Amino acid sequence: PDRHVEDAELEFEMFGLKLQEEPGPIPPIAFAKIHKTGSNTLNNIFHRMRERRNLSCFLPQDRAHLGYPGAFPGDDNVLASGEPSHQFDMIINHAMFNEVLYRAYMKPAPFFTTILREPVAMQISSFNYFFRKSLGDWETYLRSLETGETPHLYKNHQAQIMGWYNAVHNTTAYDSNTAAVDGFIQTLAPAFEDAGLVMLMEYFDEGIVMLSKRLRVDFHELATPALNENIGEKIYPTDEQTARLQQANAVDLQLYNYYNSSFWRMWDAGNGDHSLSANLQELKRLNERLDAKCTATVSGDTSGSSFWNPTGKSYTNNGCPARMVLMNRDYVNMLIDGVWPEFNVDAH
Repeated sequence: PDRHVEDAELEFEMFGLKLQEEPGPIPPIAFAKIHKTGSNTLNNIFHRMRERRNLSCFLPQDRAHLGYPGAFPGDDNVLASGEPSHQFDMIINHAMFNEVLYRAYMKPAPFFTTILREPVAMQISSFNYFFRKSLGDWETYLRSLETGETPHLYKNHQAQIMGWYNAVHNTTAYDSNTAAVDGFIQTLAPAFEDAGLVMLMEYFDEGIVMLSKRLRVDFHELATPALNENIGEKIYPTDEQTARLQQANAVDLQLYNYYNSSFWRMWDAGNGDHSLSANLQELKRLNERLDAKCTATVSGDTSGSSFWNPTGKSYTNNGCPARMVLMNRDYVNMLIDGVWPEFNVDAH
């Protein structure tokens, strides 16, 4: 593993990213990972931060889920990693967020973070990525969201991951109760505002700059190409169906609107000297360079998992740093199986 940490450092140096020679310490990171919000890209960033600092991570035995869509952390993961004893530096895989249990598994004083997306855009992405082949059309999908007292897994999916339906005993009866939703949001505030950060997919780069400030790390370390983008042809809802999507996901909408306002208040408070804006422009420049080298590689990989290079080279044939396009499953395989793969230079 030490050799691979050195390789990762070399990749940054060769690519011209201005990183500290010795990475600074970071708090334990508890990431509530939500589908179709840019979470795979953020997950890759956390894995690279973990690797540089030799930090521990709660590893899902199925390579992806910590109990999801059931309760965190799942019996197989408890069997593999033991009962909670504040043993992990990072929890960054798919799970139903449970603050009490997260804190029990995390080392002291964790930093809580997640990333949200405008709910209709998130639903459009989810339908086309997960449900289009099985359900075929928006009407069928909408009926599955609108019917039943027990919520569909993707109804208010973002709030559901954050614990909404667990808080109201798995019923949809309170979805239109704005006071109840606001009360739930306030229960998240101590972790995700006072000692954390909620990012917005629509302003991903701004979120990364704010994340670097909150974690007190060099923002260059968080430069990244976009990963796992759903770039195929999509089916879109009609205006009437869009209105129904908004109504069916009212909790997500209230959650998103709250943290949209919260994020920009935090940005304005921290940008008095315009340092955030300056860092943002530099980060965008670096990300554009990475996208130019890495996008073709990622878009050719429709399996959601990268290709291995048995020759041990650290770059794709167009100069993309390998670790910047490794998916979460790749990293987990490396950690569980002890197999340290590299990206296939001939993958495209």
